[in-house]
Amino acid sequence: MNTFRCPHCGSPVMIRGNWWECGWCGDSGYLASSKSAKQNDLPTIRDEELEELERGVLSVVEGMQKHFGDGQAERTKALQLAIYGMSHALCPSGNQTPHSLALLQAFFQQYSFCTASEVLGAARSGTPAFANQFVLEQEQLGSFWRSVLTELPSYHRGRALPDWLEQTLDGLIRIESCFSGQDAADVFASLQQIWNVHWNAK
Repeated sequence: MNTFRCPHCGSPVMIRGNWWECGWCGDSGYLASSKSAKQNDLPTIRDEELEELERGVLSVVEGMQKHFGDGQAERTKALQLAIYGMSHALCPSGNQTPHSLALLQAFFQQYSFCTASEVLGAARSGTPAFANQFVLEQEQLGSFWRSVLTELPSYHRGRALPDWLEQTLDGLIRIESCFSGQDAADVFASLQQIWNVHWNAK
């Protein structure tokens, strides 16, 4: 029997039902038993689901560009933050559902600044892409956020964030919600608590 190999890197893959996964590069996809495999066997990504992910990524990019400018280097950093957001959301293995992976693939079929396999590979390593810069957790804060905090006034309850930062964080919240299935309001509450802890400690 022939070994099924990853079309991305050529490594043997693991088969789980009608889903294959490459343990080397992180690529994945559906197996078709024949050329006439039914399309409705695949997870259906509704237009509004893809649009919500697009809105999240666009919010990150536009927020960052408002503050840092729209040059190529600035755009690259903004897209890196969006990639971090996607890989962070997919780090919990419970979020790596066929539906989430299909959404990821559908997004990168439209936008070529990264690939689904690269994002998924980072998530499966347990460390989100560009984590050194962008990690935003209770115990850890990336270099990007530490730099942002130096620009902010001292924390006090009710003080508003700058518009650009609020828009950027809103994009990350949308991205997290798309892949985790959590309500965006719950993601917001969690992220706000984490951010305020670091802001208060600056």
